[in-house]
Amino acid sequence: MAVVKSSTRVFFIPGTACDEQLWKALWPSLYAKLSGESFQFIHLKIPNRGSMDEVILSLVQTIRGQSANQVFYLVGFSMGGYLASAVSLHFTKQLQGVFILSNTPKALPELELTQRKGIIKGIEKSGYKGLSRSRALEFVDLRHRGNESLLATIRSMDSAFNQRDILHHLQELSIRVDLSAPLLKGSKAIYFCHGDSDHLVDRQWLLSMQSQSELISVISIAQCGHYLPLEQPEQLALAMVNILRVI
Repeated sequence: MAVVKSSTRVFFIPGTACDEQLWKALWPSLYAKLSGESFQFIHLKIPNRGSMDEVILSLVQTIRGQSANQVFYLVGFSMGGYLASAVSLHFTKQLQGVFILSNTPKALPELELTQRKGIIKGIEKSGYKGLSRSRALEFVDLRHRGNESLLATIRSMDSAFNQRDILHHLQELSIRVDLSAPLLKGSKAIYFCHGDSDHLVDRQWLLSMQSQSELISVISIAQCGHYLPLEQPEQLALAMVNILRVI
């Protein structure tokens, strides 16, 4: 866990098969741009067992314990974006803002669920073989497909999880509902950030949310696929810093 000063906490929730390496380029950029200001970045590990509701409540309890009744921000990537959205509904005054990266907090599309069921069957039959390079390439922008360091990080994160963890992510944590109604009723600022070539994000859903609330903003990052914190950490940091400084 990286620390500058014991002050405003920012909790980061990763996505499917992602660990703290997800933030390795983003955090240094944020700290550099927030020089002279007091922020503490905290990576939250997703519980490796339990239903979606149980995982959400576990994260809520962890944040309550670590926030020390002080104000904080939430950042969630991909599946972590869904979790951050759900977690945010349990807080009022403490929570200052939510950054949802590369995620649409609603039920997964049928095509995605079908693909996951196929992956699950393959794992149960032959075991988990890890994320292939070709599969990793599907998630990143065309301009980054020659970035071997980026691809190595994505695959390294995946390799840190055992088969049970992966199945938990693909099974229990794939059961999601549309959170638009409760999010629109909330009183905190929400920032949906996504890559302009991320095919996993429902842009129309996000824009509809933005049109219904002055507290909701949609930020598109150019030349970026799904792995926003790794593909465009500088551009994401710029967007986040401008918000953190004014909230």
